[in-house]
Amino acid sequence: MADAVIIPEQIYADYRDSVGRYVRSRVANEHDAEDIVSDVFARVLKDLPLYDKRKASVSTWIYTITKCTVIDYYRRYDTRKDMID
Repeated sequence: MADAVIIPEQIYADYRDSVGRYVRSRVANEHDAEDIVSDVFARVLKDLPLYDKRKASVSTWIYTITKCTVIDYYRRYDTRKDMID
């Protein structure tokens, strides 16, 4: 069986709603949540050539990127908070 071609537009169409829900359930600020979702898909597009289907499904890979992006957001937020205090 030939390897299936992964189309970035299809990934976005398939996962934008669920990634958006995940991010909004963890980030209260709507504008920040939108920025995070954009960051997730920018990273997915950038790293798509590195994706290895033997290591994880596309959905697992995308949700790992999403989770890490949310964690990075809070790390940056905490750093900014420390600078203000």
